[in-house]
Amino acid sequence: QGEEWMRGPYTVTRVTSSTENNDEGSSSSFDILYRVVGKKTETFRKAAVGDALQFGGKFKVPILEGIQKDGLERVVGISTGVGIGPLIGFAEEALSDPDYPARIDLFVAFREHDDICCRDVLDDLSTKFANRFSWTPILSSEQGHISTPENLKLVSMNGAKTPGATHYHMIGNGSMVNEWTAGLSEAGVPEERVTIEMYFNHKETPRPEAISSIGAALKEAVLSA
Repeated sequence: QGEEWMRGPYTVTRVTSSTENNDEGSSSSFDILYRVVGKKTETFRKAAVGDALQFGGKFKVPILEGIQKDGLERVVGISTGVGIGPLIGFAEEALSDPDYPARIDLFVAFREHDDICCRDVLDDLSTKFANRFSWTPILSSEQGHISTPENLKLVSMNGAKTPGATHYHMIGNGSMVNEWTAGLSEAGVPEERVTIEMYFNHKETPRPEAISSIGAALKEAVLSA
């Protein structure tokens, strides 16, 4: 906006690179997922085909590159809101490799039913890769946080048969990310099996009861593996 960067949350879902040469050389594109909550995302909404937008930010290592495949049996992705975007890109890329060693289960938190997005893409993946992929929407207005006992049962289902063979990637609200990071540590999940992306509420203090619930549920899942 003028000389100022407009700040606001959005996520990059997938990146497509092209090696075909045109008048400007090779090209690439990326998809973004956003919710209209301010001037920046309102600008996204109003943009028309052909409008020029400049993007900048601290872009992180792609999820796929942060996961160690040695001994891997399962990947659990946990997100809030538009945090589902990068998880979709990860799942598409991983599932396109028939030799990818792990099952992928996504647990996606939204506030209300009308907030659920990308259902068609996620349903297509779960149909095409029924034995390798699942996704579960969790509505906080009806089911509470992902750390409630009933939701933790969903996360611990289909667990890896070997302790330490599940990788967890949390992405979204800092409150959720901090609670799950601490809870997984309490459960004894190896540090290298946990990666995170945090968009806001970075300094939010984790709720002790949530940490204990996560730790107890996942520790039990590991011991029963």
